[in-house]
Amino acid sequence: MWSYENTNSAGLSHLFACACGVSLARAGAIALAGNRYTKEPYPATVPMATRIFLCDEREEPEIRQFIREAAASFAKGEEYIVTWSCANVTSIQVGDRALVKRIGRQPHGFFAAGYVVAAEKRYQLRLRDRRYQNLSEAYDNEFFRGNFTIWLAWEACTDYDTPLRTARLEEMPEFRGALFNPTVGGGAFRAEFVDLLEEEWEDHCEAAVKQKRAFRLVDFFIAHGQKANQQGKPAEAVEWYGQAIDIDPNCAKAFVGSANALQALGEHPRAIADYTEALDIGSAYDKVAFYRRGVSHAALKDWAAAARDFGRAAALDPRNPEALTQQAIALYKTRDFAKAIAALTEVVNRDPENTEALLYLGRSHYNRKEYEAALARMEALLDVAPDSAEGFYYRGVILTKLIPPREQEALLDLKKAARLFKNQNQLDRYVKARNLMDVLATEEGEDEVLRLPQAETPVLTPPAPAPMVEESPKEEGREEAAEEERRPDRLREAEKRALELVLEQYNQEGWEIAPAPSRKAGYKFRALRGEVEEDVEVKGLVSSDLTFAMSSREVRQAEANPNFVLWAIANALSEPEPQCWRGREILEKFALDPMKYLARYQGELPQT
Repeated sequence: MWSYENTNSAGLSHLFACACGVSLARAGAIALAGNRYTKEPYPATVPMATRIFLCDEREEPEIRQFIREAAASFAKGEEYIVTWSCANVTSIQVGDRALVKRIGRQPHGFFAAGYVVAAEKRYQLRLRDRRYQNLSEAYDNEFFRGNFTIWLAWEACTDYDTPLRTARLEEMPEFRGALFNPTVGGGAFRAEFVDLLEEEWEDHCEAAVKQKRAFRLVDFFIAHGQKANQQGKPAEAVEWYGQAIDIDPNCAKAFVGSANALQALGEHPRAIADYTEALDIGSAYDKVAFYRRGVSHAALKDWAAAARDFGRAAALDPRNPEALTQQAIALYKTRDFAKAIAALTEVVNRDPENTEALLYLGRSHYNRKEYEAALARMEALLDVAPDSAEGFYYRGVILTKLIPPREQEALLDLKKAARLFKNQNQLDRYVKARNLMDVLATEEGEDEVLRLPQAETPVLTPPAPAPMVEESPKEEGREEAAEEERRPDRLREAEKRALELVLEQYNQEGWEIAPAPSRKAGYKFRALRGEVEEDVEVKGLVSSDLTFAMSSREVRQAEANPNFVLWAIANALSEPEPQCWRGREILEKFALDPMKYLARYQGELPQT
């Protein structure tokens, strides 16, 4: 529904209350912002101006009612469209920025903002009177001898008594030379001051909204974006925030919300772009934007950029220890261990029970070969977190580097770490701990139980003929158990379960899974993470005996492909014990016995 009221006042000539959404009448703002979803810029033949329109309550006594109506429209996601006097100014274009200023009684200042939009065709002056065919689509009436009205779409307003006061702006040295008091409405504001004025308006509205003395259309879309994020619908949130940004390209809050949703989707380059837009605008959200942009840089393994952003976040918010912690970890990842130690020490001094900081502090000292200091930090970590698998693992590693090395204590720590990693389903960490245990046990020769077993006979090798003797019940039980393990359905089930476990591990660690290039590749799937590639074969075993069949293609992969990874999951159907080997290491760890031969006749066929 459109309502029409014809007054002939110097300010408002008639009011349209539009019950339409943003898509219908936002031609002006869209011309400035472009389309965020199609990424296709809208045509703009001339640079858009910022214009100041005037309002005196003595001549427009209904202005407070209009503000209430505008607030109600914004709350429904709708613009508030009005026609406004522009005196004899004829250069106004669709898409020009519009700020409405209170004059007359004090306080003077800006109380509404929006854009110039096209009038409905039936009202366009250029179509109704040939004398005005050079005017833009915004003009709809000549109300008095060369004095015109144009259409505006409000998108934000304060209450009439809470404007952005021009007296305060005039006192700011940054606005020296700016003219806030045009002689007629619709005059252009000086371009060099536009960005600063937008910042002041944005900050003023943000503060007034908190006091419930300002109303913005953009907040409707931000609220829906926040709700979508909270409901775990980040893709939907991106669309809501995108509409908010179309409405107000200077709304840092909308850019941060959009970036947070993109980050949840794993679209880190786009998230970084939106965080950067928010930071370019500048607002109270800078500390959040720096921190979250650091998170995206870290996800992309750009550790230097992550360290810079976390550092900026920490400087803006010294009470946030997490920013300083993440900065220190990023410094560790850049291998700048000296700076990492300095930052991590500060974190630990503030919070002696920060387990993440203690872990990376110990690892930093370890990388600088400061083993006693590293050991002290790992022991402090285990005091705070006595079930830390990482703490036991790294303390075990450090103990091997002391002079003299403490191998027996190291073995106990690694055994504890392996058990914890296994319980946490961190298969790769479990394998690393077990392999290091194997090395230590082999060197010492004192704990053979911890050594990784070597395969001696393929599972399908025919057993040697046995003498006919009467078997004891115990031997019969072992034979029955072995027979159970060789059942085809059990073997297939073990293979399936092993593959599920290994795929789950790779997915948890952020690998991309791709099928093998062919069924004859010699491995089951390909895992990709960054520039790292692993060609993965999986063997599922019913028992703890690491004996299984390998095809000739798998053996060739082990011989020639450094990316080939072989996982063997012992006890796959009960208590899985995963282990893995890479490339030629497989040939060193396993004895490969032939299982069968292919017989091909080489002589001449007999004549018949």
